[in-house]
Amino acid sequence: MRTMFRYMSVMFILIAGHSPAQDLSGTVTYQQITKLDFETVFDEEAMTRMTQYFGGELPEARTGQKVLTFDVESALFESGEQESADPILQRITMHMEIMRPPRPKLEKIFYDLKKNEKIEQVEFMTRYFRIANEIENPAWKLTNKSTNILDYTCMGAELKRGDESIIAYFTSEIPVALGPGDFIGLPGLVLAVEKNSETVYLATFIDLTPPEKDIIAEPKDGKKITQEEFDNILKEKIEEYKETQENEIRRRNNPHRGR
Repeated sequence: MRTMFRYMSVMFILIAGHSPAQDLSGTVTYQQITKLDFETVFDEEAMTRMTQYFGGELPEARTGQKVLTFDVESALFESGEQESADPILQRITMHMEIMRPPRPKLEKIFYDLKKNEKIEQVEFMTRYFRIANEIENPAWKLTNKSTNILDYTCMGAELKRGDESIIAYFTSEIPVALGPGDFIGLPGLVLAVEKNSETVYLATFIDLTPPEKDIIAEPKDGKKITQEEFDNILKEKIEEYKETQENEIRRRNNPHRGR
């Protein structure tokens, strides 16, 4: 076991830079699995109606498709073809988003591997922003976990983010330090990610032929700002939302006020 960890440590030093090794390029398709937490949004009566509609048991998650395209200079992570879903479930999840405080939705991540820069295209309250940051590798710790995904042998690496315990499975058979979203910086392509023991990304298809020219391009929609500027916008809008909600609650509790 010590020999394996020594080997993997050497591999990490040799490979885990930001650029894909040699001239590797290709496309990876992932299934994204998003847990649905209805109880934090709906009251008991609404939960009962939804349970009856779905035949006694509510769906635990919804799935979508994400695509990572990369070459030696850059990479792009974005949404792929979306799976068709029950129209009622779509309406419910949309309502869940409306009931929650506003939060940014990540649309794309563009990695400029030569400049060591990433651009995140985010949609927030109907506006698009492009947030520029340096590429930073998470503080991964290698584990003795392993699995096989799409006939590739994968090793596990751990990461702690707040209350989340994350395991990423990467394969050194594809020696690029990339993966879905910001799960990058390992000595091999990340093919699966678990959060608190639940799978959130799983590679379903890998094509290592060079992508068509101009597919990997920096997003153009939205104002390009720094992370600090976006954090200030986020804070301001969330405070406005909370104030609006508090005023609405006061109005409902005292409907005759102001008449």
